[in-house]
Amino acid sequence: MEKTIKSQAKTGLLIRGMLPLILFIFSYCAKDNNTDISKGIALVKVNISGTEFNTLENIGLKASSGKSGTGPATNRTSAISFNEDFDLVTEVSVAAQETAPTQKAAKSSSKAAAEINELSPNIKYKLAVYNQDGSYLTERDYVKGQEANTAALNLDGGNTYTFVAYSINSATAIPSITFTDATNKTLANSVVQVNGSDDLMYFKTEMQVTGGTENYLGIVLKHQLCQVTTIVDASQTGYNITAASASYGPHTSSATFSLMDGANTAGSGTPGTINVTFPTTMDALVITGTPTIINANSTAGTLTINTITVGPLSASNLVPFTDLVFEPGVKYDVKFNLVPKDIFLVHAGFSAARINGQIWMRHHLGATGDPDVLGQSIAGNYFQFGRKAVVASGTATATNSNWNGYMAAANAWNSGTEAAPVKTANDPCPAGYRIPTEIEVRALIANSLSTQSGPWSTSRYASAVIMTSKRNKAVKLTIPAQGYFSFLGLANPPYTPGALTSAGSMAIFYSSNGSGGVNYFRSTSTNKPAHFVEPTNNNTKEYSFNIRCIAQ
Repeated sequence: MEKTIKSQAKTGLLIRGMLPLILFIFSYCAKDNNTDISKGIALVKVNISGTEFNTLENIGLKASSGKSGTGPATNRTSAISFNEDFDLVTEVSVAAQETAPTQKAAKSSSKAAAEINELSPNIKYKLAVYNQDGSYLTERDYVKGQEANTAALNLDGGNTYTFVAYSINSATAIPSITFTDATNKTLANSVVQVNGSDDLMYFKTEMQVTGGTENYLGIVLKHQLCQVTTIVDASQTGYNITAASASYGPHTSSATFSLMDGANTAGSGTPGTINVTFPTTMDALVITGTPTIINANSTAGTLTINTITVGPLSASNLVPFTDLVFEPGVKYDVKFNLVPKDIFLVHAGFSAARINGQIWMRHHLGATGDPDVLGQSIAGNYFQFGRKAVVASGTATATNSNWNGYMAAANAWNSGTEAAPVKTANDPCPAGYRIPTEIEVRALIANSLSTQSGPWSTSRYASAVIMTSKRNKAVKLTIPAQGYFSFLGLANPPYTPGALTSAGSMAIFYSSNGSGGVNYFRSTSTNKPAHFVEPTNNNTKEYSFNIRCIAQ
């Protein structure tokens, strides 16, 4: 028994003595095995996720002087004269992002997230590989969706390489890599030369590859030149665009990009302009050009409409901006809007004011006096919703026999829609005019500054709300505070006429929207800014308000 114990003790001491050697052997074997794996053949497969534009928070849409355009850095607006009746209003902005938040890459604090878009099938792109010392190693040409047709890219496992990918977003061409020093082919000397209108996209990363397995290289190509989508909108004129040409400058016809960092290092040729490609056949209210690639980074970028024909109107050499910066890698929208000027005019035989393209009578229906002088002469007649007959004159203290105790249908004045109104036989406005839609009344409020004139008390003819054009302070509409006629009875028709209410303390007129209750314009002594009211009580159709007609 004692011998057995001594034998076991000797054995334990032997094992403990050999343990460091055993561990060393296992460690060495494992290390050698890992080394074999890491230094084996490393197959690299590309996984192209898509393309991206930068959308910078401060993208440099800034004027070199404060004379042209207004707005924050990411949105510039300019208004210049088209002719005596219309302005050309130009809006320049960074294009809205189109992708879901999960697809947006995080950026630095000076940038907003970039949008990731799919690379179209069959687009060609090149992948160049450089050793860790920067020397050129090899390259592969790929076609989106057909990557398996390209020869396998096998590298040495355990090594770190620099991978550079680029494309000009073309299914037919991919420019070659050239070297500024042909005897020393390095990443620092690698360049690619493209046309100034090529949509060059670039990607660079470093990655250590592992042998004996597949290595996946995720690629997102970043646009290196800016892209501009040009829209010409003549919808406010009512006429179709039948001809248009536009250009941007400066633009250089070629560019040389460094593969070291994607920087535009040089261009050739004298900076000039690049034309926008519009649809061959136009004849539409709105036309959109093919996105234009601009090779420039100038503090004096110019936008020009060279020629344009809209209905009977023509103009040429319209230059809304001469001081824009188009930031490389950013996508922009440029929208040229033809907007009627805010002016006084005579329309269909009546004194009118055009505000934001809408032509309004300067009087309430039934009034004849100077539209800007408060008094009885500008007090308009009163009407019930959906009815053509006058129920009270502008100076009456009670309604007349035309008053109807039954409510009109919701579409009694507009048998069309809010977007496409159709005047009915019940509309009391004269030829060339109709009752305004809700959309049109809201647009008047949005494009005017409302102020009150007069005491706004019980003085019936001494108060009004003045709607002044935001674009031309000389153009205004005077809406007298005439109040309205109420009605009696709330349960069932026929209703009976009520008294004159809020004369001198409420300015009010109808829209043609009778859905639910009557929807109308209002300004009161207690709620002074002009506003729109949408009552839900259908009985409000029995009130009697004023009417302010709008041109058809």
